[in-house]
Amino acid sequence: MFVLNKLPMKNQMNRLNNKLILIFTAIILVSGWGGWWLLNDILHLPHIELYPVIPAFYFVLGTSMINVLTRIKRNDERKVVNIYMILKLSKFILSAIAVMILFFYAKDNSKVLLIIFACFYLIYIFCEVFFYSQVEKTEKAKKKNE
Repeated sequence: MFVLNKLPMKNQMNRLNNKLILIFTAIILVSGWGGWWLLNDILHLPHIELYPVIPAFYFVLGTSMINVLTRIKRNDERKVVNIYMILKLSKFILSAIAVMILFFYAKDNSKVLLIIFACFYLIYIFCEVFFYSQVEKTEKAKKKNE
């Protein structure tokens, strides 16, 4: 019976993982295509070949974060907090590296691409808060059922 109680929670976390990845993919696709439309059709900016790197960077970062959040063992609360802090620090370091690379390679449109990068960063932060809250809500429901 103990094993059966753990199985639905694992399925619930897998469903949550798939749901969050689907939501995040939709957000990145809509914002990515919207940004491309804005830069090409509205602002008519030339030489923005590096633009697709920005949504791809955040897509990889976000899906990695979702997978870590939904697959960690939550036995020790300190360990969970440490993992959350490691995720935040790694996001900051990777974003700083990406900004430096964009600034170095995109000489003509570096300011525009950095503004777009910052906009995607804000979108990512809102998604991240939503993901944390969904995972914690699911974990709270698990503890309540036990």
